[in-house]
Amino acid sequence: MTIQDITPMAVKDCLIRTAKRFPITIGFTTAFAIFAMAMVWHPDMLEESTKIDVLCYLAEGILLSMALKFWDERTGKSHLWQQVVAHVLLLAVAVAWYFIGYLGYGLVTAHLSIFISLLMACVFLPFREEEDDIPACNFGAHLVKSSLIAPIAGLVPTLLLCMLVSISFPIFFDIEASEEDYLSIVIFFQVVFPMLLFLSRIVKGKRMTNRLINVSDWVDKFAKVILIPAAAIYMIILYCYECHIALAWELPNGGVSYLVAVMMGLFFIVETYLYFTNHAGDKETTGWFLRWLPLMIMPLLLLMSIGIYRRISDYGLTASRLYLATLNVWFYIVCFFMLRTKMKRINWIPTSFCIIFMLTSVLPVNYHSIAKNYIINDLNKKAAQWDKMDGWEKDEWNSRVWYMKNYYDIEYKAKQ
Repeated sequence: MTIQDITPMAVKDCLIRTAKRFPITIGFTTAFAIFAMAMVWHPDMLEESTKIDVLCYLAEGILLSMALKFWDERTGKSHLWQQVVAHVLLLAVAVAWYFIGYLGYGLVTAHLSIFISLLMACVFLPFREEEDDIPACNFGAHLVKSSLIAPIAGLVPTLLLCMLVSISFPIFFDIEASEEDYLSIVIFFQVVFPMLLFLSRIVKGKRMTNRLINVSDWVDKFAKVILIPAAAIYMIILYCYECHIALAWELPNGGVSYLVAVMMGLFFIVETYLYFTNHAGDKETTGWFLRWLPLMIMPLLLLMSIGIYRRISDYGLTASRLYLATLNVWFYIVCFFMLRTKMKRINWIPTSFCIIFMLTSVLPVNYHSIAKNYIINDLNKKAAQWDKMDGWEKDEWNSRVWYMKNYYDIEYKAKQ
């Protein structure tokens, strides 16, 4: 559509088509905007935790309705019962968290796991029956581009209207616009308007199944000149450190586990790039890397395992260390299956990550509850032995008191 084609009638038709295509998504978006505006004008209506719960539920409902709609369109079938069950389950989880009193970082992690899972579902669920993941990746790239364009387009009317209000209100009405007025403008033009624009730009029908492998020149040059060399240098540094501690016969620093986790993030990005170039026809070079790169990563995963063990043995159990240990095990599994499957598909990697992340975060018994109970028991046990502890152990006890206050809002009286 060109600038000349943008007429009031064309905009009206586009809005009607979008509303008919995504009625549930637009409903959740409208509810999100109305609730956000209500909280702006009546901030004391609900507790902060309840506000966050409701906003997160509505945002997750937007993503869930989109994922199910894409699934319907791609398969050409109506999955009404699946949609009803999925939305009821999402609502039930939100209500259960509210009554259980699921608070703090545990709640943030749980919402984050659902949010990431629904994002991955929007990309991979509609294409799970395809022979490869090229259409899913192309569709995901299309969604990312549209999601970046929409808020930028909404930024222009937001700034213009805010300027108009700030100038016209004092002149014509002799009043100053309030903070609530500006926030309401921002909510509409940075939530509702971008969402409608984003939904109207999403392709459908046969255009969803784009099998063209189009790696742009700048992406290709960035990967070959910066990304892959940087990942190689990073890997060499970690290998050098591993050789150093092996020769010195000492345990690695516990923080090295986080460095290896970052290395694995780079590894997945490189593997995705190689997956595309391999399907584009450059099988001789990329095929070798796709096959042997997971094997080259394995020794670094052992370094990560030892680092996690040292971290837990020195400082005890926390939720982040449990997640890191699980991530380490998942890395082993991913590398093993990469060697077995030779990277014929990649959708199982984010899918397995999302399943594990949700299982360890969403259920009532999760990593945050396990870590919290462990620390409480440890604090109670050591508090009874306070007079027998040395200075380092007392400092560690007080640091855990601080941890419980900041992460779980549980008060312990720190001792001197």
